[in-house]
Amino acid sequence: MNRVNTIKLHRLIKSLKKEEKRFFKLFTKKQKRKEEVFYLKIFDYLDKLEVVDREKFKKKFKGVKGLSGLQNYLYKLILKSLRNQPAYQDVDAVLREGLADLAILFQKELLVEVEEKNQELLELAILHDKVFFLPIFYDWWFVLHNTRFRYANIEASDFDENTQRYEATIKALNAFYFYRTHTGKLMYTVEGKNSRQAFDAVLAIKESLPVYSPQENTYGITTRAQELQLRKMLGNVLMDPNDSYCYSHQLYEELKQQPQEVFEHCKLYYYSSLISMLNFAPSIDQMHIIIEEIESTVLKYPKNIENKNIHMHVLLGKMDIHLLLGDFEQFDQLLIDNKEKVAFIKNYSHSHYRSLFHYKKALYHYAKKEYYETLIIIDDFLLKKEVNSLIKNPSLLLKMIIYYEEEEYVLLTSLLKNLRRLLRKNELLLETEKGLIDLLNNLIKLPKQEHKEKMIAIRKKMVEQISNSPNYKEEFLTFFNYIGWIDHQIDGSPFKQLFFRHTGVIEVGEAE
Repeated sequence: MNRVNTIKLHRLIKSLKKEEKRFFKLFTKKQKRKEEVFYLKIFDYLDKLEVVDREKFKKKFKGVKGLSGLQNYLYKLILKSLRNQPAYQDVDAVLREGLADLAILFQKELLVEVEEKNQELLELAILHDKVFFLPIFYDWWFVLHNTRFRYANIEASDFDENTQRYEATIKALNAFYFYRTHTGKLMYTVEGKNSRQAFDAVLAIKESLPVYSPQENTYGITTRAQELQLRKMLGNVLMDPNDSYCYSHQLYEELKQQPQEVFEHCKLYYYSSLISMLNFAPSIDQMHIIIEEIESTVLKYPKNIENKNIHMHVLLGKMDIHLLLGDFEQFDQLLIDNKEKVAFIKNYSHSHYRSLFHYKKALYHYAKKEYYETLIIIDDFLLKKEVNSLIKNPSLLLKMIIYYEEEEYVLLTSLLKNLRRLLRKNELLLETEKGLIDLLNNLIKLPKQEHKEKMIAIRKKMVEQISNSPNYKEEFLTFFNYIGWIDHQIDGSPFKQLFFRHTGVIEVGEAE
């Protein structure tokens, strides 16, 4: 283990929950070292600090000999105490310890014990569908009989059965490897990008997959879950709501049928499928059903980072529902009632979700005609470098629309110049977005009575472009209904549907 510095030790101590600290103190009573008083003093000192000053730390313990070694010992002791707690004693830990036992028993030539232990571990691995461990235990069967037992009392049928099962576990592991690495490739490809930038590369990943068969699951639930996870993620990125929802629903249904031991191992896949179903639900009623399912099950588990991520998606989904229905009082109350979840999104979540949360708040204020508040939110989070183009583009376009509605043409002229230079330079705009920028650039030069004719023309062009384009080119409508906004400007049509949650529900009407 690398030498532990004070900062690293402090991070581990601060990560401990109250009950873990209490368990550690009880655990240390079993340790017999004369230095005990010193490492406990180090523990207590660092536990009280929010920020570590290494110079003050050295000064505090300057009389302690071997301070660096004590820090190493304390770090290892904390980890050892955590490993002895029930919350961290999972099946993987049992199997890893079992492998160590097998090696020791084998070296001592206790072959009967090796065979019994290996069978016990194999049954446990099969029960929990541990794709990484299963080939190892079948390999141990062959090692044991090749080198020592020489297949004494082994029937031909037993030999063939073990051979076939060993081969099946290798195939399952290869399939898991295939889907796992392709999932990694997908995430690497789209990191920091939106679908318009990564469409061709992501489509190539999708086309490299074998033909999907909903009835064939020959590799076990762990590999199957990884496959369906990848397929639904591809649907997300390619903005194919049917794929996203169907693969998520298939994963959800298959996991629900698993024994509790397997379900526990795969429950993160289960929640991932529910979140994707929520994001691509075909109706608001279905969204409510999914949210109820998530909230009724997630409360069974302790609050950890995954738990908080799940609640974050539920909160964002509820924000969508209130915006789509125009329930603005409920929108306000939702944020008031969920301060802890709001704080998590603002401070700890992925930058994409932070930006998405702020954009939804901006959209809420825009819908209430609170333009000043909208612009404050947009300007605040646009200053952050972490905001990617997926959220930045609609935010800038919303700012442009507000300036137009407020007839702030001087500010709009300046913004349009920056938009054209910044976004076109990086080739991040769709043709429809370029058309909207060109439209407003022309409108501010014309008398108000001539605006309607220009808007009718650009609307017709936009609808034609959307109708003849792949789903990902409708991406901009999922954040703001520009077609609906233009209709409102043309004839005063009610502008109630501010945005679309995904491309599968976009209805832009015919080009006139």
